[in-house]
Amino acid sequence: MRAITGALALALGGAAAGTLPTAAATGSVVMSANVLAGIDRLTAVGQPAASTPMTIALGVARPNPVAEQAALHAMYDPAGPLYHQFLDVASFAQRFGVPQQRRDAITSWLRGGGLHVFLVSASGDLVEAGGTASQVNALFATTVRTYHAGGRDFLANDRAPSVPAGLGITTVMGLNTWQHASVPQRTAAPAATARCYPTNFCTGVWTAEQMWSLYDLPAQLTGRGQRIAILGTGDAGSASTPGSVIADLRQYESEHHFPLVPYTVHCVMGGDCGTDTSNAGEWDLDQSASIGMAPSVDHLDYYFAKDLTDSNQAAMIGGWLSDPQGPLQANASFSECEQGPYNAALYAAPGNVDGDGGLHNGPVGPTGHQLGDNLEAYAEPALLSGALMGRTLFSSAGDTGTGCTAVVADGIGPNGIGPEPYPTNPYPAGSRYAVAVGGTVLYRDSTADPYKRGLEYAWPYTGGGSSPFLTAPDYQKNVPNLTGTCVTDENGGTGATGQLCRGVPDVAAMSGDILSNGYAIVSGGADTSSGGTSLSSPLWMGMWARIQQASGSPGGLGFANYTFYAAGKDPVRYGNNFFDVTVGSNGAPCPSGPCIAQKGWDYVSGWGVPDVARFAADVAPKHTVAAPDAVPGGAGQNAGGGTPGPPQTGILNLPNTSAVTSAAGRATLAAVAVAGLLVTAVRRRRSRTSR
Repeated sequence: MRAITGALALALGGAAAGTLPTAAATGSVVMSANVLAGIDRLTAVGQPAASTPMTIALGVARPNPVAEQAALHAMYDPAGPLYHQFLDVASFAQRFGVPQQRRDAITSWLRGGGLHVFLVSASGDLVEAGGTASQVNALFATTVRTYHAGGRDFLANDRAPSVPAGLGITTVMGLNTWQHASVPQRTAAPAATARCYPTNFCTGVWTAEQMWSLYDLPAQLTGRGQRIAILGTGDAGSASTPGSVIADLRQYESEHHFPLVPYTVHCVMGGDCGTDTSNAGEWDLDQSASIGMAPSVDHLDYYFAKDLTDSNQAAMIGGWLSDPQGPLQANASFSECEQGPYNAALYAAPGNVDGDGGLHNGPVGPTGHQLGDNLEAYAEPALLSGALMGRTLFSSAGDTGTGCTAVVADGIGPNGIGPEPYPTNPYPAGSRYAVAVGGTVLYRDSTADPYKRGLEYAWPYTGGGSSPFLTAPDYQKNVPNLTGTCVTDENGGTGATGQLCRGVPDVAAMSGDILSNGYAIVSGGADTSSGGTSLSSPLWMGMWARIQQASGSPGGLGFANYTFYAAGKDPVRYGNNFFDVTVGSNGAPCPSGPCIAQKGWDYVSGWGVPDVARFAADVAPKHTVAAPDAVPGGAGQNAGGGTPGPPQTGILNLPNTSAVTSAAGRATLAAVAVAGLLVTAVRRRRSRTSR
């Protein structure tokens, strides 16, 4: 695994204690992990008004995790009778969901405390409710106070909350406004320079059509029959709202002569997406990349919340996984540090530079907004349910090298940025049940028309590395170069110590480096370019939609990592399906030495980047997969080959699915129960955008 500093290792012993829920004598459970470490040493500056609205999310344990793992192995065993027999939403809820009696007890307890329950996931593993600060204080036996750190005021509970014993509550989210995921910061920058060199490669900004040639996307597979999803926040606007996310989508499609994809905005927080538009540029990038790679998908679903706090992230994931029509592939271009005992150690460490660039000696401010999360205890089993339903979450591996964005020291790199020193993976990319996507810099061959790869190397700031806490999933076993072992489990216990730990990324795609390489998008009503691993991830989602189309199966290929690793472990399939990125580095050290791209899987670029036409032929050998159309000069074409349909707009509010539907699913399971160059000076985990 990546290096753990002596100070952090020394602090682990004290930080790990008390992270698991503990039963109190009163028949309640103290949720020790759901309080900011060291908050007792930070002086409150006030208390919110009693009527201050708060949103609380509860993760709830499903009853039979052993049977779920058995089902997962059966579904992804090519030699077994249940191979690719995925469950639909109702069937999963019926077989593995939280019993109705326990759901009713949880919602009754919340309503008895005056809270309004607005979301219960289909499987009952997520319950979200709103109430006032005074109601939350009384119900959870804590006090939410106002604190100041990092140049801003925030709310946080002053002690660990308590919940009734016997309900199976695994995490309480929403008690503080400090911890949250972030999207890459955006800074104006000049467009990547188009220039050709005597070595026969050219730099520049590539359009979607040019990417079809660079990554060998087959012309007759453009995503038909597939739905895709973007997880995000805020007001997406409409086609008639200039500069909004939806208006930018329609402008992008028009400029490239793509069909107008039908879409739905799902406001997962009780029908409220909020009014914030500060992250709109990120969602513009996500849709330009994914639609650019799969312009003929049947539908684009936005699962939007109000912000990126843990309770809102949980609602996005739960909303997608509870939707019976939910796409088989979704994208999340945001992250925070994975949960682990080191998080508490860093919160208590004085004198670190925080995410706002300020120096603080307090216990909370030093380590930025993304250190640790209350999300993972819910999201890890939730994303496992997605794999059992044949769904895949693609997630950006981050833009801070081998470290997660925790202790930010801007300006240490040669271009004003540098790899972060906190040795954990970003989440949700670091989940065992998500595809973590790393970044590359991609130059074209100056002698080829249509475009072909001239040079592709690992972007120096792509995320990647070994988790110290999460054990490796079964598909990562027996992978050469994947050698990192766990220090502890995420709670500080020794059960995982010495076991193989989760490594990221799984795959890679172009991220660019802004000055020499980027991707053309529409954002804020203007043509511009962008990059980062938050480009790489939606590119892969769109390319995966094409591969899914090639499979010819309505249920698709399932969780994509099983397909990626099966191909990667077979030398012949690997050589056909992937371009192995063997040049570049994203920091040091890795378990096997410096974090460098090398032959086969590595902690910098995963298995590498795809040859989509060959991948499609591999998963569907009955198809004849043609070469992509030449796109002279990058001119747009109607890749869908049909008449653009009318836009379908509107807001769909997910129902409160507290009652389980017992309809039969698609299947019933029986018996198993390079070097760092040309980057602009922008801050941590950013998308580089020119305007």
